[in-house]
Amino acid sequence: MRDQLATPKILFCPGDTAAARVSEWLQLDPSLISYRFMNPIGNLSDPTKLLTTCPIHSHTVLSDGSVHRQ
Repeated sequence: MRDQLATPKILFCPGDTAAARVSEWLQLDPSLISYRFMNPIGNLSDPTKLLTTCPIHSHTVLSDGSVHRQ
């Protein structure tokens, strides 16, 4: 993800008060990321396939990058 995202900060939900947010990729512990990646590589052939979900808010992100609030 380092090539696609400018900072690892985006991997932490603002509502996740237990998260140890980091600003540098070398500091990132993948086990502490707030979001749960259901399909980490996405799915270009099916843009409506679930990519990630937020366990705190139950929001979902689809492979096309759209966010859906629950």
